[in-house]
Amino acid sequence: MIELVEFYMAGTIAIIGIIEWLKQLNIKNFHKFAPYISLVLCLVAGFFAAKSNAKLDAWNIFCYCGGLLACVQLGYQAVVESICGAINRFLNKNNTEIKED
Repeated sequence: MIELVEFYMAGTIAIIGIIEWLKQLNIKNFHKFAPYISLVLCLVAGFFAAKSNAKLDAWNIFCYCGGLLACVQLGYQAVVESICGAINRFLNKNNTEIKED
């Protein structure tokens, strides 16, 4: 069970990091392809996770992929968007204070 939790945590952090890194490359229309990139990365990770458990079948790949995809989506919404929102609020607060002076 611990290995599964470690897989989901490490996989979530890795996939979110890869997506954020790809965003910095300024790829045209990246937002259209970001969900598919996330899905493909989760499928690849799910395949290797199922293979490492010596039970490589479609159900295990689906379970690992689905769980990781859910963690990535929730992690992205909870962590990245809240951090970006907090930074934007902080910067906007500082900009309005400077303009008022």
